[in-house]
Amino acid sequence: MKTKIQFAMIPAAMLLASSVAQAEMTLTQNDVNQMKYKVDMAAKFFQATWRDVFSQAGKSFPTPRMVAFQNQVESGCGTMKSGNASYCRADNTIYYDVVFLTAEMKATAAARGTDGDYAPIVILAHEMGHGVAHLLDTRFALRYSHERLADCLAGVVTWYAKRAGNLETGDLEEGLYELSRGGDDPDTSILNPRAHGPAKARQEAFLLGYNSGISACNAEIGKALAVNAPATRPVSFPGINLGR
Repeated sequence: MKTKIQFAMIPAAMLLASSVAQAEMTLTQNDVNQMKYKVDMAAKFFQATWRDVFSQAGKSFPTPRMVAFQNQVESGCGTMKSGNASYCRADNTIYYDVVFLTAEMKATAAARGTDGDYAPIVILAHEMGHGVAHLLDTRFALRYSHERLADCLAGVVTWYAKRAGNLETGDLEEGLYELSRGGDDPDTSILNPRAHGPAKARQEAFLLGYNSGISACNAEIGKALAVNAPATRPVSFPGINLGR
């Protein structure tokens, strides 16, 4: 999908709250091109990984489409607006705002002193996690449970990327930082229909999937895909307690 994108100063209101996001930032076409290249490459790997996992369990994996947009775009779920990335169940498509993902990449880069590229990639992995859950007809009473599962499955596919040698130094930390940026305010109830969970809970869910595999994310999905936990050494970070 080709779009003509013009950038000036992106107001901090378009970004998630963080110390980095308090100031305006300049996004260039080169920044967007870099983000899209990294996300497109990651999407191909994630799609192939989930196809293989489903295939090994004798199931098909209808690959979610990827649609980049700016400002807004029409989808099977209605109008997708800027400042977001979202999986649409109705048309099995991940829609992502290029300004939003590029801003997240640059904010993470500034905070971590890296290229920040795994910030938009972990967002993609999360949305693809929603796709996996949908294709397996996974249902929960709370939106929060759906979001936690998507974070956990993002950790699973990140482990596959690690095993394939596709992770650069600092990528895991960038992903965890991005999840913390997307955490709910402390006073947000898990009953809120838009709840994703606080920063620490999102990081814990991601690392649960990364360290312990699909069945640790959800026993029914693990059974459906007939997979075992990956033989990895647990990874921990300061301030994140996995309860191990």
